[in-house]
Amino acid sequence: MRTNDTIAAIATPPGEGGVGVVRISGPDALALARQVFALTPALPRPRHLYLGQLVDPRDRAAFDEAFLVYFRGPRSYTAEDLIELQCHGSPRVLARLMDVLTWLGARRAERGEFTLRAFLNGRLDLTQAEGILDLVSAETDAGLRQAGAILHGALRLEAERLRDELLSLLGQTEVSLDFVEDDVPVFRRADLLDRAEKLDRRLGDLVAGFESGSRLSHGFRVVLAGRANTGKSSLFNRLLGHDRVLVDAEPGTTRDWVEERVVLSGLPVRLVDTAGFRPEAGNVETAGQSHATRLLAEADLVVLVLDRSERATPDDAATAARVEAERLLPVLNKADLPSRITDADLSFLKRVPATEVSALTGDGVGTLQGRIASALRARFKPPRPDGVLLVRERHRDLLARAQGCVRNGMQEMQVGSPLEIVAVPLYDALHALNELVGQDASDAVLERIFRDFCIGK
Repeated sequence: MRTNDTIAAIATPPGEGGVGVVRISGPDALALARQVFALTPALPRPRHLYLGQLVDPRDRAAFDEAFLVYFRGPRSYTAEDLIELQCHGSPRVLARLMDVLTWLGARRAERGEFTLRAFLNGRLDLTQAEGILDLVSAETDAGLRQAGAILHGALRLEAERLRDELLSLLGQTEVSLDFVEDDVPVFRRADLLDRAEKLDRRLGDLVAGFESGSRLSHGFRVVLAGRANTGKSSLFNRLLGHDRVLVDAEPGTTRDWVEERVVLSGLPVRLVDTAGFRPEAGNVETAGQSHATRLLAEADLVVLVLDRSERATPDDAATAARVEAERLLPVLNKADLPSRITDADLSFLKRVPATEVSALTGDGVGTLQGRIASALRARFKPPRPDGVLLVRERHRDLLARAQGCVRNGMQEMQVGSPLEIVAVPLYDALHALNELVGQDASDAVLERIFRDFCIGK
């Protein structure tokens, strides 16, 4: 991407709101805006709202009324001169405005190019740029808090603290190398090893937090499983709050798996309805059951739906046996009907408590939602509740690489390797932390990150 020209893009979804915003950034932003907007002052005050008309310079025809805001670089989102034109959200108005701007010489911005310029101009580090993308796509308050913390530099500050500690450790190593001919080393290896172990623990806590952070951002996978006709699909619809899948008294109605996103007690959940297990299933239904078996293994939590109006069967026990106790949440559905299931029937649950619900009436569903959320929070409790939670695999992989390098350095210390050998993996850890914040990021990495942004951001 070129970064020395002037770009323009629609920053709001056309036709989806009363107001549409077009952004212009670059050295000619103000000059272009003056040609399309009847601006009274020769030099507008930065961050001041001006009312005027949008005019097509080709025929001098006004085509909308709009506001203009001027952000003078470097105090702007991109650290360049930046203009925002706020007009009506009509797709036709926005398209004409973009047509005029490109005719005047602006280039249509690529995906994420405004944020890329903010990064390249030192306005943001790479983790903060990614935090913007996570903020835009956040579905819950928890995801919003995480993205906001990253955007405001929480991960960057943590990376800087780790880099400072690494540089200090490397400095001690280099000083010891300089005085290698002396009888007594400047720093004892035990001291170096102790500092490296503390670094290892801090990096390990960050890496371990990815399990919680990624799910809080992208959703926990909760799978409804059980025999055919126990009411899984009815419960699925009830948890979603609307009818998403077909429900019928005939067994085998659900032949494949269906996934929908829902927020349960403040947690983002990818809720999955699966085909019921029954021996007389046909070919299509058998394939669906095969998918269900795979989903059971991948689930963060399995809600085993049992029919309390019937006796439990060996198939119920077989399904429960596929899931570890910490991932299993039994549910006794059809609480609106007389119960025929016994405590002896449920011995295969191994004292995992079951929740009684009625998918038909909704009784007990609120309690079930709370239990699902509690089980997920207990399973994915972050190692440091007050620490930074990683959301992206890129962050996890780079910090894991840094931790692996620090551990390699520790091993070299423990076996008595020369200090110049010890320093090599520590420098590799430093490079991983630099890449985390974007100092050593390749063009390919930047392209992969910013292509996920929308146009105009």
